[in-house]
Amino acid sequence: MTKTIFRAVVAAVLTAAPANAALVADFQLNNSLDDALGGPAIVNNGGSLGVTGISFSNIQSPTLGGFSNTAVYSIEVQFSFASLGGYQKILDFKSRAPDTGLYTFGTSLNFYPVVTSSSIFAPNQLARLVLTRDTAGLVTGYIGNSAMISFADSGNLVTINSELHFSATISRRASSRRRRASSTISASMTPP
Repeated sequence: MTKTIFRAVVAAVLTAAPANAALVADFQLNNSLDDALGGPAIVNNGGSLGVTGISFSNIQSPTLGGFSNTAVYSIEVQFSFASLGGYQKILDFKSRAPDTGLYTFGTSLNFYPVVTSSSIFAPNQLARLVLTRDTAGLVTGYIGNSAMISFADSGNLVTINSELHFSATISRRASSRRRRASSTISASMTPP
């Protein structure tokens, strides 16, 4: 199964106030895995990098490290799957050890084992996703500007221990800075 990630942005909340959130990483994925802001690069684990993003199979998922129990953030990702069916992981927060994570489940968005959205995905169709986790532990997943899933993360399932694993193909996209949950989405991680 081929997956493609087109762009990624990463940020952590530097203060408790969302208005002060700052972009801390921006991955254009245009023939480069480097952070446009000078931070650590995404580690390519065997995928194919090109001008439009990085494509890879399940065992080749790119990794972004350098996190230390990050609990408040926004991740913005633009991705597609060649086919849909069953569970297909988009993001992994716990070093790929447990099954918990953000998936497509058929044509729906799913945070396993907590919540599933209505049908929203189609094969080979670019999806723009933003996943936020706020200071209260509220996790919300947006497709476009619409909230599709939301839950209280009382078990810290969505905190990032040390690495974030991209499991969907990521595609390139213009940079965006997220200050609120409803802002534009892309393959990136930024603070809420």
